[in-house]
Amino acid sequence: MKSKSFWVVSVYLILISVSQACKNNDILSVKTPTVSAIDCASATFSASATSGASYAATASVPYSGGNGATYEEGTAVASSGVSGLIATLSAGSLTSSTGLASFAITGMPTSAGTAIFPVTLGGQNCTLSLAVIALKATLSTLSGFASPDAGVNGTASQAQQQ
Repeated sequence: MKSKSFWVVSVYLILISVSQACKNNDILSVKTPTVSAIDCASATFSASATSGASYAATASVPYSGGNGATYEEGTAVASSGVSGLIATLSAGSLTSSTGLASFAITGMPTSAGTAIFPVTLGGQNCTLSLAVIALKATLSTLSGFASPDAGVNGTASQAQQQ
């Protein structure tokens, strides 16, 4: 009989413990990150992008109505418009009001124009736009042969006199 009473009391204590643990939502559930709005139009970039040049920078995107939850790194999103770039939401924590979310942008833009990324944060979507400027002209080869004047020490060369 004592053994049966012991098990009944044990089961009862376990049920009470589980019941108390269930009342604390922080123990059993993870808060889903949510924001009321994100503002891609006000995003700032840590560097300028140039066509044909390697690019690695951060876009800081303002949001409002954050719920204080943490969020994991996002899935990489390829650019459209100007191709060759990828944007990825960096892991972080939302503030309980307004803040900035960081997106890492890497790659090599294939042309000048606007690279467009559809991004998501806390259940809200917006379109992030990165201006890509044209690569300035470069010199790839030289043709012909140039030789310096055979100068005399202490006198200006013909090229310098002109």
